[in-house]
Amino acid sequence: MQYGQRMRWVLSVVGVLMATTLALGTVTWADPAGPGGREGMSHHRPGQWERGGWISRALRYEDQLGLSQDQVTKLRALRLESRKETLRRVADLRGAQLDLGALLHAETPDLAKIEAQVRRIESLRTDLRMSRIRTSLEARALLTLEQQKQLRALRSERPRGPHPESGGRHSRQGWQF
Repeated sequence: MQYGQRMRWVLSVVGVLMATTLALGTVTWADPAGPGGREGMSHHRPGQWERGGWISRALRYEDQLGLSQDQVTKLRALRLESRKETLRRVADLRGAQLDLGALLHAETPDLAKIEAQVRRIESLRTDLRMSRIRTSLEARALLTLEQQKQLRALRSERPRGPHPESGGRHSRQGWQF
């Protein structure tokens, strides 16, 4: 195989890998439960328990839920640590994506290195998602079953449409908290 043909083949394979990574990444970021998935939470928006917004929502309704001061303190600390960890993990992910870009733009791209970097990126995405799930489960464990039910009920009672405090940010599911 001549150099030009080999280069076209490598770039074709890289293009397919990038398109797949981009498509999977878009699905992952748009809907953390994945295409059509509900993370086993049948009464909730996909990924609801997975996102840190659930903790903020519980804190927003602390009076209605009857949260104790200990619960509020622990939820706030958990939210802060979760945000820090998420920032670190997202920074690692972005750095790995930049490294992939450098590999792709090399004068002679090495397919084995490119594949390893794509796999590393997907591993970092999985780690980020699992971190969010762990945090949400920890937060959920801080609430009683009754408080969890009340929070679900409060969420379902809220009106649909643009959220006035978010400058009108809206999604198909309703407000984005």
